[in-house]
Amino acid sequence: MEMKELVKFIEEEDARLARHYGSNLDKEKTILARTVKLAEELGELCNEVLSHTSLQRRDKLDSHDKDHIKEEFAAVIEDFSRRKRRFGE
Repeated sequence: MEMKELVKFIEEEDARLARHYGSNLDKEKTILARTVKLAEELGELCNEVLSHTSLQRRDKLDSHDKDHIKEEFAAVIEDFSRRKRRFGE
């Protein structure tokens, strides 16, 4: 995905979320909610890193998909980019 495509995707996703959740949250609540979401995505990436290096709990390793780490990296980059865009407003 090119940077231009990522920016377009983020703008479309922001619009979709605003339609779904409403745009009545003030700026501070929006920043808090999105920062918590970024932390969640980062936690999921950390779990994938642990699994990828076989340092995760055995029960999680049994259902681990080695290709899933790419999706988690992408989710963190997307969320981080969305945060960066919001703080820039």
